[in-house]
Amino acid sequence: MTAAEFIPRRVGLLLSFEQNIFYVLQFMLIVVLVFQLPVILTTLMSMNFLTRRGLLKYGRHVVVLLFIVAAVITPPDIVSQLAVALPLTVLYYLSILLAVIFGWGEEKL
Repeated sequence: MTAAEFIPRRVGLLLSFEQNIFYVLQFMLIVVLVFQLPVILTTLMSMNFLTRRGLLKYGRHVVVLLFIVAAVITPPDIVSQLAVALPLTVLYYLSILLAVIFGWGEEKL
């Protein structure tokens, strides 16, 4: 038996080159937009629209939301989901740490 006999006859390319490039560019655009979250959080804390205490209080909810967003925007595999969600989680808490260092997002007395 040859290797060609084991290949099903109806197997073809799932995506054309154009569809594949569009998918990759769309994925990159969405990931770039999602990775702006720490910048937005830091800006809002510097203008005292958000407090560090509030962000820490809802941190667990935000982490779950980040994993849900990562699952929606990535292909259906765990590696790409973790590759998006874990850095976003780290950047979320780093933006809170940056706010602590510079004194942003303090509650007004």
